[in-house]
Order: sequence, then C-alpha cells, then structure tokens
Amino acid sequence: MAEKVVENQDIIEIGNNIQKIRKKNGISQSVLAEKIDVAGNSIYRMEGATTVMGVDKLINIAGALNTSPNIHGSDCCLYPGT
Repeated sequence: MAEKVVENQDIIEIGNNIQKIRKKNGISQSVLAEKIDVAGNSIYRMEGATTVMGVDKLINIAGALNTSPNIHGSDCCLYPGT
C-alpha cells in the first residue's frame, strides 16, 4: 500500500482545523502552546501553515484539544485524511 504524501493543501487544512477547534474550546494560542510545550508563536505559525509540525506535535495538539488527530470528515479532527 502506498504511503500518503502530505500536500500543501493538507497543511493548510490542518492549520485551519487547529484554529477552529482551539477557538471552539475557548483556548488561546498561548495557552495551547504552553500545554504542548512549544514557543508561543508556534501555534500561530501552525495555524497559518507557515510551519509544518511533526506527528508528535500533532498528537499533542489533538490531546490538548480533546480531539482526534486523524478522523476525516468531522468537526473533531485535525488531519484532513487518513
């Protein structure tokens, strides 16, 4: 089975989903950054798709937002496809 390649559109969608879920949960970028132990501007850059996060950070963000990192087609996911 071929491995899925993450495309630019996926990165943009992940950033949008992080922002949408973060705001829905009433969490600021700085609070989320503190929860996952990254620099304060890292969440801003992730949401704006100007930086790519590793799988470990994606999992940490999902945990901090009480959501799944990989379920497609739901308001409760970060990654747009599996």
